[in-house]
Amino acid sequence: MCIIILSFVLSLYFCLKRIHFVYKEMAPSREIIKTAIQFLISITSFSFLIFGDRLIIEHKFGLEEFGNYFYLSNFFLAPFSILQNYIGFKQLIVFKRNFNLSRFDRFNKKIIFFGLCLSLILILFLKLVNCLKVLSFDFDHYNLIIMLLLILGIIRLYSSAITSAFEAKTNVNTFKKGNFIFITLSSIIVVLDIFFIHTLYLIVLSIIVIWLIRCTVFRKLLMQQIKRESNQRIKD
Repeated sequence: MCIIILSFVLSLYFCLKRIHFVYKEMAPSREIIKTAIQFLISITSFSFLIFGDRLIIEHKFGLEEFGNYFYLSNFFLAPFSILQNYIGFKQLIVFKRNFNLSRFDRFNKKIIFFGLCLSLILILFLKLVNCLKVLSFDFDHYNLIIMLLLILGIIRLYSSAITSAFEAKTNVNTFKKGNFIFITLSSIIVVLDIFFIHTLYLIVLSIIVIWLIRCTVFRKLLMQQIKRESNQRIKD
């Protein structure tokens, strides 16, 4: 943690010292604050979405089952998480500069195909590990969980481009609406997880549903805003 803080301070110092920012157009301070608040809410909910499943599993099943799930999620979700972060940051810049709906749809199809290929590679790697008996972990006991984690990884990969486009192209009101709908629906699912769901695979399945809700809500609102802007340009 100390290294991270030190790195941030040094980076901030060199950024302010050597990089001169020139703004072509200044937004009103109130608009900037409102946007910053919505980004904060979005990032916070995203963080809970990334790590919240582990908290629920530890609470309901204890440390041993939590440890097994933590091991499996790192084994099968880590490659997807790395790519998800890379795609998210890279495409945010691309979509901010130039957003094209047809290219956006083609890119999402490529991501899904790549996610399927990565899942196949991970399954083959797991088979190799089991054959060589390199690890003593009982993967066969968690076959259903593994398949659900791979599905979750593909959906998370798919969500990276949608979230980037949503954050790059929507206005504050759409951003606020998206955050409200997503947080409301996901909170309902989390409450159901805590009080009514008592099996591990159902909890993982509910996390998949939450990610699907995020993708669906953000994409739907993004398409609605693009359609409104397109109609407005035609009228003008």
